[in-house]
Amino acid sequence: MSVTQDNVVTVTQDHVVTATQDHVVTATQDHVVTATQDHVMTATQDHVMTATQDHVMTATQDHVVTAWREMSACHAAACAALERELGERHGLGISDFEVLERLAESDGRKFRAQDLAEAVHLSQSALSRLVDRLARHGLVERCGCDVDRRGVYVVLTEAGEQRHAEAVPTHRDVLARHLPASMLSAPSSGR
Repeated sequence: MSVTQDNVVTVTQDHVVTATQDHVVTATQDHVVTATQDHVMTATQDHVMTATQDHVMTATQDHVVTAWREMSACHAAACAALERELGERHGLGISDFEVLERLAESDGRKFRAQDLAEAVHLSQSALSRLVDRLARHGLVERCGCDVDRRGVYVVLTEAGEQRHAEAVPTHRDVLARHLPASMLSAPSSGR
């Protein structure tokens, strides 16, 4: 222990404490705490907490959580922009476009309804309502499945193909503006 008029320092094999009239710091190999009359901060390798009389802030350095939050924010921004721009320019929502896109990419411009729901991440009832709306606008049709009488196909119409083709540049432009460059630099394996 070392004591001066302005400072006290204690050092052990695994702990250091230093104190002045206005400030205390304690440290171990894994943890640091610093405190003043108005502020406390504690830190470990992957966690920081700072507090004042009016505010407490905690931050983790967990890279998985950070990556998740960045991806989630990117997704939210891209979805909002897609919804706005596809709606304003082409009268389509994101799910509308995604259904038209999957149909345009498929053999024969048709998709079994059950498989289409899975491909666009919608429940069967949500897809049914969406297909009803697209059918009312003449963009898709429903037709029966020859092999399974219970099965239903969703088929892209010529009007749907045209609307999709008109909307593709808007869709790609929005994605190019909102996705991180690192995601656009190399083709993805889809996993």
